[in-house]
Amino acid sequence: HLIKNNSNLGFSKANNIGINYSIDNFNPDYFLLLNHDTVVENNLLATLIFWENYFDNSAALSPMILIKNNNKIWWVGTKIFRIKDLFKNLKLSLSYHEFKEERYKDGLLNDPRKVEAISGCSLFLPKKILDDVGHLDERFFMYGEDLDYSIRIKNKGYGLFAIPGTIVYHDIFLENKSLKEKSNLKKTLKRYFNHVKSSFILLVIHFSFIYSVIWVLRLPLAFIYEIKGRIK
Repeated sequence: HLIKNNSNLGFSKANNIGINYSIDNFNPDYFLLLNHDTVVENNLLATLIFWENYFDNSAALSPMILIKNNNKIWWVGTKIFRIKDLFKNLKLSLSYHEFKEERYKDGLLNDPRKVEAISGCSLFLPKKILDDVGHLDERFFMYGEDLDYSIRIKNKGYGLFAIPGTIVYHDIFLENKSLKEKSNLKKTLKRYFNHVKSSFILLVIHFSFIYSVIWVLRLPLAFIYEIKGRIK
């Protein structure tokens, strides 16, 4: 079923609308949040349900996600920056994708892999977890909602796993293009604004005062670092 919204409501609110519609009309056992710019393998749902049963419906899952145009790794796990990590890099985000941009190799994910957070690009969970944790936080328009939701899932005692057996392919057009054109630069500045806004919300909800102060103090340098990296 296709739901048409009258405007761009953002990731969290739009997904919540779909979740509520499915609950009201279908009463599903599972939910799969999947980006529109992805291609999946035929066995995706069967594999996710198999592993969900393996974990007794007590985990949120995602398969490995590869970059569509070159088969390099986009996601196979998320790590949250510790305080010491904030002194070692100038990333705007509060977390990073492990092995990102590395060449995919067979055998990299033969067994379920416990992760600190799951990407909202492909997020599978049973209704049991949704009922306990609640819906996505609609204060997040774009970015950060998946990290927030992952932390909330963990705080309730559930697991987070990258699972083998199937792959999602993600088209990351904006991340792979130079931003010399004004139209692309405008989109990227808007992207960074949403990134920073979401990070502030995450800091208030989930991170310590000291962590937040350090992140804010490094923000101007982080912004310059990100922009320079995009314009190269």
